[in-house]
Amino acid sequence: MKIKLDEYDKVSFLISGLFQFEENALFSQAALAITEDEILIYDDHRPTDKNEGVYHYAIKKRFKICDIDLVIDEKITGNADLSNYGRLYFYREDDEDSFEFYYMQNDKKELYKLLKELNKLGVPNTKKTAKIKATKF
Repeated sequence: MKIKLDEYDKVSFLISGLFQFEENALFSQAALAITEDEILIYDDHRPTDKNEGVYHYAIKKRFKICDIDLVIDEKITGNADLSNYGRLYFYREDDEDSFEFYYMQNDKKELYKLLKELNKLGVPNTKKTAKIKATKF
């Protein structure tokens, strides 16, 4: 089995997690990639197509890095179902364009590298604790 990601040659960093692709939909497996000027989200739940043993994943969402004002790394408390997850909140001036990406706590080292990479690209980040309730994960 071979995996092919659209625009992989531009990707400087990649991390897996959960993303909500449609409004009011359930979160599903996803991969978040960083390029020099964009954040790309791939649907990691299923490939876009399979051809002769090559699993192809198309980019499902794109966000310009210059449009992101702040990234908040949130430690989740108050919910046992989410104890293995952290949440990245990508804040944009127009709040409706802001988005969330959940990552596994086991990937914390990789997450720090991701945040460092975003910082190099001019996107500041901070940490906070968030007490939340999960309804549909």
